[in-house]
Amino acid sequence: AATLVPGDIISVKLGDVIPADARLFAAHGGVSIDQAALTGESLPVTKTAG
Repeated sequence: AATLVPGDIISVKLGDVIPADARLFAAHGGVSIDQAALTGESLPVTKTAG
């Protein structure tokens, strides 16, 4: 589906682009997010579940 609605659960993999606000519930290992388009920060930001 091309449309996300509140409450949807999605699975992402390396290189996926998620053009939406999202909450990380679970992760296998570390998760680094490139937020450059949103914040201008050039370095990836590490995120944890919760």
